[in-house]
Amino acid sequence: MTSSEAAPLARRAAAVGLDYLLVAGYVAVAVLAGVAILALAPDFSHDLFGQPLSAEATGFLALTLPVTLYFVLSETSVTGATWGKRWMRLRVVGPGGQRLSLARSLVRSSWKFAPWELAHAGIWQIRFAQGNAGMLPIGLLSASWILVIADVACVVVRRDRRALHDLVSGCTVVTV
Repeated sequence: MTSSEAAPLARRAAAVGLDYLLVAGYVAVAVLAGVAILALAPDFSHDLFGQPLSAEATGFLALTLPVTLYFVLSETSVTGATWGKRWMRLRVVGPGGQRLSLARSLVRSSWKFAPWELAHAGIWQIRFAQGNAGMLPIGLLSASWILVIADVACVVVRRDRRALHDLVSGCTVVTV
């Protein structure tokens, strides 16, 4: 596969949509597993979700980490692409069109999913606040939306269609 030009906005958006269908399926299975654990082992469930920090760690390990690893491993593979990107004939490359390194992919995906973690942390703070959440959850949720808006704005405004996580990691999504 050879890389040519920056990925068009519509193809990049379609690839995101396809990948998020997979992610939604995984999240549905994880939520069903969580409900089963809650029903079958309420004490264990309380250990996992009984405090903000343990709930955040459980959510990270069960949701964010596997999804992040899907992107990291897919984009460092020989194809340089997730399932959605392969369908849309796109790939992620490093500087000079080189295959994406593990380090760059980890930086890229960490920046991409930082809004998820900020939002999760804010939501858990609200969940355990007992009516007095203060400003921390608002700050976390606001920061998550600021990052999402900046990411989308970069892709829409920039001629090379690079998102914020592409810029930070030195990556580009290109057509194949």
